[in-house]
Amino acid sequence: MLGITPENRQNQHGYQQDVRRMLIDWNKATLKSLTNQYQSASDEKKRARYAQRLAEFQSNNECKSRQLIDTASVRYKFLAMFLSKKKNREVFIVEANRMGATAIIRNYVVWGLDNGGVKVDYYFFSNENEWLKEDFTMTIPKADISLPLSSYLVKSSEGVNYDDVIISHFAASDTGKVTSEFFSLGTLSRKCAVKGM
Repeated sequence: MLGITPENRQNQHGYQQDVRRMLIDWNKATLKSLTNQYQSASDEKKRARYAQRLAEFQSNNECKSRQLIDTASVRYKFLAMFLSKKKNREVFIVEANRMGATAIIRNYVVWGLDNGGVKVDYYFFSNENEWLKEDFTMTIPKADISLPLSSYLVKSSEGVNYDDVIISHFAASDTGKVTSEFFSLGTLSRKCAVKGM
């Protein structure tokens, strides 16, 4: 008879702890980027826009206490599904959500290739509140996506994004550092490989 053994339960608990820890790091990194951009906004209109994005991000990701985890959040569900696929590999995650009458929540997962290009997998958040992977994968040769992510931040009149975009970098080790950069409307450089997605 098959059942949940103490070893399986312990492995599952350890995996959930890894997801929780990584989510906290991810949220902190994105929150830091949003806060820095809010503080350095050049005028009141931009400052108000960043204040709105900060409030939305904190509300959607339960960031008020920074240690609180919302296991129903879109980010938590993505990490819970994705972390086992990462397998100690470096990866960039591009959150490119389109809000409107119908919200489209999507993530591009960008894997580096040995030839300097990248492989891109596409995920979307379904009406059933789960992440699904699209069947196709895109390859971009000689792609420009690297650290520091802030190097892709340009003046709003010079960028290519029509919606807000968040690019996050996860180091190769599952215990490695997470960095994240928020790109408000029109502030993502044309040089970044995300343009080709």
